[in-house]
Amino acid sequence: MSIECLTSVSTRGDALGGELTDPLITVIYPLFDLRGRTADVVRTWTEQQTLSRKHYRVCVMSSGEDASDQHALPLGDSDQLIEVPQANDAAMWNAGAAKATTPWLVFIEGHSLGDPKCLEHVAQWISAGHGVVGNFTVRHSDAHLMARLADRWFGQIQSIWRSAGTWRRVHRSGFAIRADVFARVGGFVSEYGQFAPALLSARLDTLAVQIDDISGAAVLHLDDAATRDHHYDTADYARGEIACRSSEPQDFFERYFGHSDLWSNRLCRDRNMRRRMLRAIAFVAVSHPRHLPTLITIAVPLLRDAIAGTSVWGWLQRALIKLDEFAIDHLPLTSKLQWRRFLRAHRRVVTQAQYDWTRHHLDPGTPQAAPVSFPVEAATPSDLGGIHALERFESRNFRWTWPMFVLRIDSDATALELHIDTNGLRGNPLDSLIAVVIGGTILPRSALSVKAGVWIIALPEELASAARDGILVICKALVPRRTGSSDRRCLGLPIFTIDFKRAE
Repeated sequence: MSIECLTSVSTRGDALGGELTDPLITVIYPLFDLRGRTADVVRTWTEQQTLSRKHYRVCVMSSGEDASDQHALPLGDSDQLIEVPQANDAAMWNAGAAKATTPWLVFIEGHSLGDPKCLEHVAQWISAGHGVVGNFTVRHSDAHLMARLADRWFGQIQSIWRSAGTWRRVHRSGFAIRADVFARVGGFVSEYGQFAPALLSARLDTLAVQIDDISGAAVLHLDDAATRDHHYDTADYARGEIACRSSEPQDFFERYFGHSDLWSNRLCRDRNMRRRMLRAIAFVAVSHPRHLPTLITIAVPLLRDAIAGTSVWGWLQRALIKLDEFAIDHLPLTSKLQWRRFLRAHRRVVTQAQYDWTRHHLDPGTPQAAPVSFPVEAATPSDLGGIHALERFESRNFRWTWPMFVLRIDSDATALELHIDTNGLRGNPLDSLIAVVIGGTILPRSALSVKAGVWIIALPEELASAARDGILVICKALVPRRTGSSDRRCLGLPIFTIDFKRAE
C-alpha cells in the first residue's frame, strides 16, 4: 500500500499566518535518558522557539520517577505533562501521540535541545505541502571526547542513509511526521527500545513514504560523557534488533536489516543439536575417510561457536570491552587510535549483546508438522539451520546452506519423502553430497534421488520419527573465493522450497 492510500490531511496554506486557530504541531518530549538540567532542555522547546506558541504545543512525558523536578518545568498554558509509568522513550512517544490532537507530530529525545528556529522551519516545510516525514539536522558539541566521536560516528551513518539506493531512516534525535501516517504505520514498537525508530522507518518504506530533510530544522544532541554510557544504548539497540527478528517475517526483516547468522542459525547453536552434528561428522569420517579434510573444515566453526557461546568467553569479551572503554576515556591516545578503538569496541558490544540474547533464546522450539510445503523464506530457525542470507534468482527467493545443514520436521512416524528444490544451481545435488545422517544412521544412496532439479530423500518409517531431532546433510564445500570471487562464504546447496510428503 502506498502513501496515496492513506488518509489525507490538508497542510497547505500559511502555516505561520494568523488564520490557523488550532495548533499545527505537537512536540512530544520524553523525560528519559536526560543529560543536563531538564528544565533547560524543555525551555528550548517551550520558551525559546521563534514559532508562535499558538501554532504548537509541547507534551512532556514522564515515567513518574522524577516527580520532584516536574514542578519546575517551564510549561505553557497549552502544554501538557503526562505520566507513563516505567516506560522507555518509545513508549512515551506513543503515549504522547495518542494524546495529541494536532495534524503533525515532532518526536525528540530527552537530550535534544531545540535550535530556536527549529519549529519555524518545520512549519514552513509543512506549509510547502510536499513532505510527510522530515528529519532534523542533528548537531553535536565538540566540548568533550565522546561528543566528537559521536559526531563523527553519526555523521558517517547518516551520510550512508542519504546515499542513492539506500532506504531512509528517521533520526530518533528529532523528526516530524504527519499524525495520520504515524497512526497508519502503527507507531513505535516500544519493547524493541533503541531499535524501535529503525523498525518504524522500515515500515514507512514499505508504504513508499519518503523521508525528507527539513532545511534549517536542527537540534543539539547532548552526548554521553563516557564510552560506557554510549555502549549501553548500543547494546539496547542490538538486543532490540535481534529480538525483533523473532516476530517479523524473515523476508521483510532481511530486506531491510540484512541476515543475522546468530538468529537464523540458532538451531545449530543448541547444545544438543551441536553434539548431534559433531557426532554425525565423526561417524561419516569413519565411513568416508577420503572426505576427512572437508569434515574437519565443517567441524571447526561448530567448535568455535561452542566456545563463543560459553559464559567464560562472554566474560572475556566484556572484559575487553571494559579495557577499550578505559583506553578511550583515559589513555592519551592519538585521535586515530581513539577512533579505531571506538569502532572495535562498538563491534564487540553489538556481537556480545546479541550472543547474550541468543544464549537465553536457544530453545529450538517445535518444527512444522508433516506433511507440509513451504518456500525457504518461510522456514523458521526451528525448521532449518545452517543457512546464509536470502538471495534472488529469476524472481524466486533462495538460500545457500552451509556445507552441513539440518532440517527438522514433526512427523507421526509414517514413511516420508523430503523434496528439496535446488533449481539445479549447483548441478545434480547428489554430485555435491557426502552423506545424509538421521537418527545416527547414514542413509543409503538408494534412498536418494533427483527429479527435475528437485532432490528427493526417502525416509523409511523406522527413521521418520527421528526427523524431529534433525536430518543432517553434509555436502562438499563450494568456496567461491577459490575461483577469484570476492564472496568469502563456504557454501553447501541452494534451497528454494522444502516439501515434506507422505511416502506413497
